[in-house]
Amino acid sequence: MGRDQLNAWIAQFKQLMASDTVDTLGRDTGLCLRRRQITPWRLTVSLL
Repeated sequence: MGRDQLNAWIAQFKQLMASDTVDTLGRDTGLCLRRRQITPWRLTVSLL
C-alpha cells in the first residue's frame, strides 16, 4: 500500500467514524442517546 493510498484510507476512515456520524447513527437506531466525550477516531487510535 502506497503512501497516497494510506492517506486516502485514513481520510475515509476519519469521515466514516466522525463523532457526528456515529452519534446520529446511534440515535437513529436507539442504541445511543448521549453525545460522546471521546471521538471514535481517538478511541481507535488509543487502542492501537
